[in-house]
Amino acid sequence: MNAAPAITVLMPVHNAAPFVRAAIDSILTQSWTEFEFLIIDDGSSDDSLAVIKGIADPRIRLVEQKPNQGIVSTLNSGLALARGRYIARMDADDLALPGRLEQQFNFMESHPEVGLCGTYFQKIGDDPGPGWIRFHENASLQIALLFENPFCHPTVMMRREILSRHQLLYPADAPHAEEYALWARLARHTHFANLPDTLLHYRTHARQVSRLHNAIQCRSIDHVIRTQLAHLGLLRLSSGQLALHQVLGGGFYPLPGYIAHLKKWTRTLVVANARTGLFDHAELTRQLEERLRVARDYHERMLAEMPPVRRLKWRISTWLRHHADSLRPRAEATPLASP
Repeated sequence: MNAAPAITVLMPVHNAAPFVRAAIDSILTQSWTEFEFLIIDDGSSDDSLAVIKGIADPRIRLVEQKPNQGIVSTLNSGLALARGRYIARMDADDLALPGRLEQQFNFMESHPEVGLCGTYFQKIGDDPGPGWIRFHENASLQIALLFENPFCHPTVMMRREILSRHQLLYPADAPHAEEYALWARLARHTHFANLPDTLLHYRTHARQVSRLHNAIQCRSIDHVIRTQLAHLGLLRLSSGQLALHQVLGGGFYPLPGYIAHLKKWTRTLVVANARTGLFDHAELTRQLEERLRVARDYHERMLAEMPPVRRLKWRISTWLRHHADSLRPRAEATPLASP
């Protein structure tokens, strides 16, 4: 057997015939050439397999998996088969920019404390535009995991030794959010980073998981968030508390007085962290303040798009809720009885 390569590029494929050739070419033309390209076809019923077999390159390791096993099983098979020191994820409908592997490899080599490194990305396809990556330092990424997945999965490079040592796999109990669940478990064992360079073009289209399986994905995300909050000592969250928490991750809270509710919830998070010491206090406070500002701006935009009558009712209800204590009649003080 040849010496182990520095990098294994792991790419699952299932019915990606229109895009897979371009995805493969974007890896084969990387400036970094010392890699194996592990492609696992997961029972495709279109021409994906024929397209892959038509590409001759000794770095490609093609595994045919039949019948279809699903993405979690396929990814875990890839982790078991990977030989590289690092595992770089790639999706069959995306495009890696030419310097991606080289930049991530150099960063990981010079930062041995980092076990997971993502990058910025640009959206292409039917919803083009900038990606959603906002955090790139370990402290901020660890906290961001409490609210959202702060990595774009097909941009990440992982240190294989960390995964093997802690026996970490993509969990099956978070369907369509399996990578988020893996990052949450990995966070206990290593540092994270996102390179502030756009190194991937992420394709958006009608057959994406987030569109086809949105309800299942949302339930899985809820499960991952609840599990992480439990590490802060916040157990048995009500649905209302979870809804508030998700506002800080970019959601919408459809009740008046949301800012007061959010401020109370952020104080709960700060107190819980003071007890457990899981996160840097200053960074948690800074990020919570930023998330409050973003939530306020988002709600204002949503309100601006509401019909005028509904918006007026919202504002009156919010004002009444906020000033309820000051509007309530005060009882006269009862004098003490004479001894």
